[in-house]
Amino acid sequence: MNTSNLSAGQIFKNYKEITTALSEPIKSGNAKKAQLKEWERYFKHDKEGNKFIITHIYNVPLPENHNRTKYISTIEKLIIDKIMKSDQVGRVFISKAALLKELKMINQNYTFAKYKQLRLSKHMNITLEEIEDFYLTSDSLLKRNIEAALTSLRNQSLIFWTNAITLCIVNSTAQINGYNQIKTSKHETINEYGEEEVDFTVSNPTVYREYRKADKEEVKLILKLERETLNKYGCDSISDIFKKGLSKRFYKDVRDQLFEVSNIFFYFNSYEIIANEEHLLEKWDELTHFQMEEEEANEQKCILNEDIINRINENINKRHERSSEKYLLGGGDKKTLMRTDKKYIVNSNILTETLIYKGAESIKESLENM
Repeated sequence: MNTSNLSAGQIFKNYKEITTALSEPIKSGNAKKAQLKEWERYFKHDKEGNKFIITHIYNVPLPENHNRTKYISTIEKLIIDKIMKSDQVGRVFISKAALLKELKMINQNYTFAKYKQLRLSKHMNITLEEIEDFYLTSDSLLKRNIEAALTSLRNQSLIFWTNAITLCIVNSTAQINGYNQIKTSKHETINEYGEEEVDFTVSNPTVYREYRKADKEEVKLILKLERETLNKYGCDSISDIFKKGLSKRFYKDVRDQLFEVSNIFFYFNSYEIIANEEHLLEKWDELTHFQMEEEEANEQKCILNEDIINRINENINKRHERSSEKYLLGGGDKKTLMRTDKKYIVNSNILTETLIYKGAESIKESLENM
């Protein structure tokens, strides 16, 4: 197919005219339908009557039979590209949020606003319940997508991956004296009875945060505290915690207990990926557009971002439809009622634009200044 004659914004008055530009034969019936479907791999267009309006041309054709779930193969390619270009070839240790952001599956606002949802609610004039629902559903989708791609690569024996835990540990240092001892400061005061009282403090203490992978004993401690907290809330799984809307209370409770018995401030999920370097390199060589042109890889990320947005918005509409049907039949709960409102679709789409769309403006300053 010859797309060299196409440009974004170009308008062809009918099917015959665009086939001429593409050097494609004129077809009819099912053959024409298949041809139009094949064109979608090379460019995007809108239809106005008989007119074809070109909106985007792909430098790299999309995989065959590309649909809303086929973007998993794009994620695979981008993960391979990430591994082969990493400083430590053969191993990648990265948080889920960092990987999602690097692949442009979320933008810079997503993770920051996730921990400031009440501020986000006030800033965007969207209910906290809708924001919590958005994060719950999008987190689940994004996690499934990433892990589906990782599992596919594992099935090809190109990588081995595991879930891991990253810790944020609070450590401290103090000034040392000439005898390599912790230097202390002396504070003398006279009390109401004229007696001298002396207090001692550590000189110039410094507190800092350190991030690293949890070791076996630390993982066991986290699991123990999580399980005990599940029992406290009468839940059998963390999924139950989310379903009951107890996630914030649950994790705060676990973190408070964890900090009480250790210097661990908080923890989060990460991925550890070990690569079969020799054969992964062969696979990478097949994807020449990634290793030769960084611009091509960036375009794939932009396409992936569009696909993720479309998938999230499709799911929003489906949830609205299912909830509306359920409510009409006299069923459902508070969440079901929320999803029946037409504002649910509008507000959820606004959240997608703000938290997922790669071109969204940063809202960090706005939230911090509230």
